[in-house]
Amino acid sequence: MCVGLEAVSVWYGTGAARFQALCDVTVTIPEAKVTLVVGPSGSGKSSLLAVLGLLLTPQEGGVTIAGQRLTGTPAERARLRLGYLGFVFQNANLVSSCSALQNVMIPALLAGTPPLRAKARASALLAEFGLEHRQSFRPLQLSGGEAQRVAICRALVNRPRVLLADEPTAALDTRAGLAVAQQFRDIALQTGTAVVIVTHDHRLRDYGDRVFEVEDGRIVN
Repeated sequence: MCVGLEAVSVWYGTGAARFQALCDVTVTIPEAKVTLVVGPSGSGKSSLLAVLGLLLTPQEGGVTIAGQRLTGTPAERARLRLGYLGFVFQNANLVSSCSALQNVMIPALLAGTPPLRAKARASALLAEFGLEHRQSFRPLQLSGGEAQRVAICRALVNRPRVLLADEPTAALDTRAGLAVAQQFRDIALQTGTAVVIVTHDHRLRDYGDRVFEVEDGRIVN
């Protein structure tokens, strides 16, 4: 399932404070590839990711999914986010009172997966990412790299067709950052997932199949 933006423009603010974050952006994100979105701070990268993730509705243009323009209600967009999209953020954003296993289970339970099946899926993912001995640990008991891997497992638990990551390696050292980058690449190749990574991290350049540079709200390459 390809996802893309079609002639998308986004503004923030009103009156004299109004500014344009994205300007007439049209882009298609391919399946089974890692797409990097790079550019200076304030260039529109995060806005682009938010529109792709159905978290932000543009004032002009729209999101296309499998070639069809999305026109759904907020409830329909929420359903699509839960079923087709996975999100990974700069900070793992794990629920501090829950174990690693419980954190990964949350999206599956929200999607209506029976608890036993959600637990089995979450446990299998954690084992796949080398965290089988950390399942009962809470976020503060995990290293930065481990917490980010838990977050990736959580993003994958509903088998998303598109995985969106916002600066996922910014808080990690080189070894942990490159390990996470390789995991994103493996996900794309092994599952056919479209992976989109917004990043300032030059270390990720070798892991991207495509690189889009954003400047002043436009794709410039």
